[in-house]
Amino acid sequence: AYLGKSVFPQKYDGKQINAYLLMTFDGEDADQLDKIIEKASEVMLEAGAVDVLVADTPALKRDAWSARSSFLDAIQSDTKLLDECDVVVPASRIAEYVEYVKKIEPEFDFKIKSFGHAGDGNLHIYTCSNDMEVGEFKRQVAAFMKKVYAKATEFGGLISGEHGIGFGKIDYLSAMVGPTNMRLMRDIKKVFDPNGVLNPGKVCYKL
Repeated sequence: AYLGKSVFPQKYDGKQINAYLLMTFDGEDADQLDKIIEKASEVMLEAGAVDVLVADTPALKRDAWSARSSFLDAIQSDTKLLDECDVVVPASRIAEYVEYVKKIEPEFDFKIKSFGHAGDGNLHIYTCSNDMEVGEFKRQVAAFMKKVYAKATEFGGLISGEHGIGFGKIDYLSAMVGPTNMRLMRDIKKVFDPNGVLNPGKVCYKL
């Protein structure tokens, strides 16, 4: 997978780079856009950024977005066992949430890799292992998910930002939304699907 090493190097000026923030801006004209980028760059540097790269050529823009599109491919190509969640928390707390995930990582035998959308607080967290036994991996992943979902709920977030509930998150949903909301969802489903034939086994399957 293309990792965009020209725009996202692992080291810069002798310093290890642990995270990147990729932003796009829009403006009425070039002058306004330049002012927006200049101000954003100042804010980033004041907040502790190592450096700011302005992708102001077609080649740099292509490299940046090609790399962004390949993040998941890069993670998948480097691991045998993989699971994922896509929690969402208030944007103002995403840094705190990332720190929490980093803090609990040593409790487990798998590695954690993540990327997301800082603007809306959506974080894709991947649990990765090349040497764990499958059953043990699943057991530890379940324990990990329980913790990260509980923390997301504590922060006023949700257990899914983009990917929905499906099969994998049913057990965590009621803890997040509470019995009243679960009952309302089931009652609404009964109106449109009294026989339970639409999308069976998902979310409101216990009618």
